[in-house]
Amino acid sequence: MTSDKTGESFKRFKPHPGDVFIGDRNFGTRRGIWHVIQHGADVLVRVILRNFPVQTVDGIAFEAWQVLGTLRPDSIGEWAVQTKPVQRIPAIPGRFIAYRLSQAAALKVREQHRKRRQRNGDGPPGAATLAGWEYVVLFTTLANLTGH
Repeated sequence: MTSDKTGESFKRFKPHPGDVFIGDRNFGTRRGIWHVIQHGADVLVRVILRNFPVQTVDGIAFEAWQVLGTLRPDSIGEWAVQTKPVQRIPAIPGRFIAYRLSQAAALKVREQHRKRRQRNGDGPPGAATLAGWEYVVLFTTLANLTGH
């Protein structure tokens, strides 16, 4: 648990070889993930698409929205990717895993977000935000988890 003044980050921890760090969206940063893997540990982290750019292992743009659109409701997909390099952080190889919620689950999530945004006085969400609520998107440096 962090205070209001301290951001959530894997950098707050001392990883050890063989550790697995699991985090939700605020932990899904290239800087935090790089910190973990430099110590011989792995990550499994939920990411926010607009804040987590990835590319193919060949360095070609990975069209996340395009591949997500191929998933049927209540299905999962997995793709080999790497993070885009940034400042002193090189590309980090891993896997992009996405689960598209069932229609009923997606409606429930939309309603939860609508209520939260109304409570917080946020404006209406953009199209990408609405679409993103239909998916759970993960990045991991672990070996194959899904059998795909």
